[in-house]
Amino acid sequence: MGKRKGAVKVTVQCHGCDKTQTLRPSKIERCDAYACTWEHGPREELAPGLVREIVYNAAGGFWGWRDVLATEEDAQAVRRAREIAVLGVAESVVHDAARRMASD
Repeated sequence: MGKRKGAVKVTVQCHGCDKTQTLRPSKIERCDAYACTWEHGPREELAPGLVREIVYNAAGGFWGWRDVLATEEDAQAVRRAREIAVLGVAESVVHDAARRMASD
């Protein structure tokens, strides 16, 4: 690939460190912030009514995220996911108790 003279470049910085990516604007997907690793991702809780969209390779090797208003479909999906998580924890507790009882 040849370099284009005078091509506009944008520098994106990682949310958690000083690492940067310099790219053409067409190679960057608009996000609230970008990170070079998962450890540098968002730490703050979501406000009620929002969902977080994760965008892989949003800016070169950086992934990005954006917090958007949840649609009714999004809200239902979050409720189902929470129900599944609760059921999984409950099943794990029952399984552990049964294993302990069997070993006694």
